[in-house]
Amino acid sequence: MTYSLDFPRRYPALSGTGELRRHPEDFVVDEELGFELSGSGEHVYLHVQKQGENTAWIAKQLARLAGVRPMDVAYAGLKDRHAITRQWFSVWLPGAQEADWSALNSATVQVLQVTRHNRKLKKGIHRGNRFCLLLRQLSPGPELDERLQTVSEQGVPNYYGEQRFGIGAGNLTQADALLSGAIRVKDRLKRGLYLSAARSYLFNLIVAERVRRGILDQYIAGD
Repeated sequence: MTYSLDFPRRYPALSGTGELRRHPEDFVVDEELGFELSGSGEHVYLHVQKQGENTAWIAKQLARLAGVRPMDVAYAGLKDRHAITRQWFSVWLPGAQEADWSALNSATVQVLQVTRHNRKLKKGIHRGNRFCLLLRQLSPGPELDERLQTVSEQGVPNYYGEQRFGIGAGNLTQADALLSGAIRVKDRLKRGLYLSAARSYLFNLIVAERVRRGILDQYIAGD
């Protein structure tokens, strides 16, 4: 099955040009937990900044440093590899156990803060992510200022991007095979990735249909 990732726009394309994400530092992501950490408990919370590394790799390094199982390390969501991202991880370490978290620091990874909390970090529990995008070599068209004002008032379709679906939408192909019973996936991270891709694609299809109907900013039954 072929999956199209060409979803409808809410607004016509602009005439200006610019370069997006030429360098990793052109895309900065800050995760917002949305809740206060207690400072005590069985779970160590680490605020980590990374560049050029993916979230799952960081989690594996934390498990290795702490001497725990990979399942004892958790995070709220995956973050882009080709960017500067700051996000939280939790590591289950009961009692007074601690690890040398500074050993994680490198040219591409930095531990910004360490504290504790009484609950494990769960996927999707965070409030959201704050993004900062830098456009280089910007040559704006005459309608840019008006469009920015419109977007600030009406928003844009919040589609999931190609990164969620993998190269050539490969994650969707695997999700299809998994859900149809054609394959079995024992790796919980890969299984979760494929299921997340499937849910995200369904979300995009719903948003796309609402864009086509012109009802993106309206509540309908079921919302």
